[in-house]
Order: sequence, then C-alpha cells, then structure tokens
Amino acid sequence: MSRPKTPRITEEQLVAQIQTALTLLGYVVLRCGQHRADAAGNTEGIPDLFVANPRRPGVWLGAEIKTSDGSLSNAQRDLHAAGLTVVVRSVEEAARAAVKALVWGNDCRPDWALKGDDE
Repeated sequence: MSRPKTPRITEEQLVAQIQTALTLLGYVVLRCGQHRADAAGNTEGIPDLFVANPRRPGVWLGAEIKTSDGSLSNAQRDLHAAGLTVVVRSVEEAARAAVKALVWGNDCRPDWALKGDDE
C-alpha cells in the first residue's frame, strides 16, 4: 500500500509560518512583498518580510521567502546579490538568518544565504 502524499506547502503558507515563528521568538516582523510592482507604488523585488530585533534598534533583515523549488525574479536576485536580502526556504533558515543578522548586525550576512538561486 502506498503512503498518501504530503501536501506541498505554498510560498504564502511558508511566509505565514515564518512570520509566526519569528514573532513568537520576540522579533518584530513586517510583511510586505506579496504584490507585483505596479502603478500604485509597489517596489519590484521587495522582500516578503522585514525582520527586526527590538534589542538592536535600526538593524533590519530583508527576507525573501521561497519554497524548496521557488526561484528569484531578476529584481529579487539583484537585491540579494547586493547583500540587501537573504533568501530562506524554511522556518529554521529564517531563524538562523535572524540570529546571525539581528544579533551580530547587518555586516554579518550569513554565508549559507549566498548559495542557491543566484549562483
């Protein structure tokens, strides 16, 4: 007998899980990048979440959330290559990125976040 397939998580569901987890860990999480650039002023490539540690005022992490097989748009790739965002694909990766960037500061971009879509 075959096992039932596990439903694949959507990017929207993953963003919600990460937002909830980081909020429970005490971070301030702003959700933003869910819309395409348009005449209303949405910026193309803006990350899905901006995360801050209240104990480190002024330090923010831009997190672009992707599922295991999701890919970056050109605008997202440009922001990531410039060191302005990290790409995370799980709650665990998001928590590691938050600790590295928001405890140690913006100058400590996680090396593991460089791997992936922009290679």
